Amino acid sequence: MMNTTHTPMTHPRYMDDHLEPLQNAQLPVGITENSLTNGVLIGTPPITFDGDRSKTDRFITQFGLFRIINDRNTVITNPKRRVALALTYIRGPKVDDWVSQQFNALSTKVFGDADHAPTHTDTDEALWGDFMTEFKRAYNEMREELFARLKALQMTGDDVEMYIATFENLIRQARLERDSDRLLVDSFRDGLPIDIEVSIMERDTIPDTIDEWQLAARKEAKIQAILKTCHPEGEDTDAVQTGVTRRTRMSEEERARRMAAGRCFECNEKGHLARDCLDKLEGENVRN
Repeated sequence: MMNTTHTPMTHPRYMDDHLEPLQNAQLPVGITENSLTNGVLIGTPPITFDGDRSKTDRFITQFGLFRIINDRNTVITNPKRRVALALTYIRGPKVDDWVSQQFNALSTKVFGDADHAPTHTDTDEALWGDFMTEFKRAYNEMREELFARLKALQMTGDDVEMYIATFENLIRQARLERDSDRLLVDSFRDGLPIDIEVSIMERDTIPDTIDEWQLAARKEAKIQAILKTCHPEGEDTDAVQTGVTRRTRMSEEERARRMAAGRCFECNEKGHLARDCLDKLEGENVRN
């Protein structure tokens, strides 16, 4: 009797499995009454991942939410199909070779090939675990890249909550020691608008930890928002609040030097803080 070998693509089990159309799984669809009974995936699928490593975490989160929403659909509950579905959302010149490699690996594990017997059943959750491990290994940002993004992060407009959320997410991805790394405090301060940072530094008690800086930033952002509503458009709210024109950001070295020497951030003289600076008070008197 002739022994017929099959490649992953021509194996009968593979062919049978792929007779079912999965087109609905690749399209954003709305929630309907029959969604869970007719096999249609519901909700919004994840973004297409094109190899941009800054979007890796976003893709994982979005696919995870999509999986939870469809947690009774066999395309999601079956690990083999779940991996195949995830691969359909990974497309582009930077990732096509990797997708092909993962497809071949999945097929060999489940169906075997001319040289190897199958090593996994299609219900083996190790299929998904292996896929996620390989995906993160290939496309997670390097620690150095994440820290560079953290250093470059800037608060946009008045959106302090978005700034804090993005900052915290980068810390988590980079696996940085949040409560013990002084560089993180400096990075957070550098990303704040100068008027907010200076206002915080002029307080009686200067924040020390990340939590204290975030709390102070939220309070100052709220104050800034109130000031903007209290003064006509175009009026210099920085001048209204501080009595002086908007100041340029001091370098880290200069800030550290003044703090160590007990010098005022306003006039660079010793013996008082910026909030008690005569130059600043004179400016306020002139304005009044």
